[in-house]
Amino acid sequence: FVASCVCLPLFIFPQEAIALTVGEGYAGAELLLQLFLVYSLLSIVTTPYRTVLYASEKNTLNTLTAVGGLVIFLGLSVWLVPTNLFGISGLGLGAVGIILAQLIKTALIFFLYKILSWKFFSIPFSLGWVGYLTVFSGLAVLNFFFGDEAVLLRLFASLVLFVGAAFLLRLVTREDIKS
Repeated sequence: FVASCVCLPLFIFPQEAIALTVGEGYAGAELLLQLFLVYSLLSIVTTPYRTVLYASEKNTLNTLTAVGGLVIFLGLSVWLVPTNLFGISGLGLGAVGIILAQLIKTALIFFLYKILSWKFFSIPFSLGWVGYLTVFSGLAVLNFFFGDEAVLLRLFASLVLFVGAAFLLRLVTREDIKS
């Protein structure tokens, strides 16, 4: 939750964050920033599951997960990043393709860790992480509908979305704790 609150201003004001940190020369990289933030949040959420498996001496599962993730990342990178590589046609997405490959790989690893945690430690599935990712995806979409000229409207819509989703996620989490 804390990481999502820290990332919230970057989602609401990606153009301004890029201009302040790296300059106007990188204008247009808003989508890249937002995808990277979703990847970072998902990576942060995945870390405790990986740590639990290490602590319980299930190192083989962690190693297999890491190797599988590497294979998925390399395969997605070859397909998403270049337009043509060694005769393999790609989508030519460049940097966005790399972040998408990382995001997809991390999401699959996260889902696998959730399954392993449920299987070995009876940790129930929670829908909270889906809600947070939905919120940040929604914030990214809001930036496309409300451009630079609607900063206050963008701020208001983003905060309403975030507060509403946080409230709903608290209800879902309470239900998960009760069951």
